Amino acid sequence: MSIQKSQIIFTKHALSRSQQRYVPQDKIEQVLLYPDNTFSLEDNKTKFIRVIDQRQFQVIASYLAKEDKWLVISAWVRGEEDSKPILDQLIEGFGRGLLWFFKQIIGIFRQK
Repeated sequence: MSIQKSQIIFTKHALSRSQQRYVPQDKIEQVLLYPDNTFSLEDNKTKFIRVIDQRQFQVIASYLAKEDKWLVISAWVRGEEDSKPILDQLIEGFGRGLLWFFKQIIGIFRQK
């Protein structure tokens, strides 16, 4: 199975999630053009896997026979968590800072 770059198209979902997951579009294209492994899935979907710079990229795409195109549905790096929204990161950071502050206060009272 040989894929040309001109045959690759993306869903809005795939573009959005790939940005959240720090998976650049050019890496997705590399995975599709030069996969290490491919696996057929149900519903005419294929999973493409390729290791690039010690990161295992995984892409799910569906072949659209009428258009002779591959529609990228999703992409991620195995073992890497999705990034959290900035508000969640700020709340977690604030919570850790607050916890540290109270530990310092408790430590001061314990010393007295």
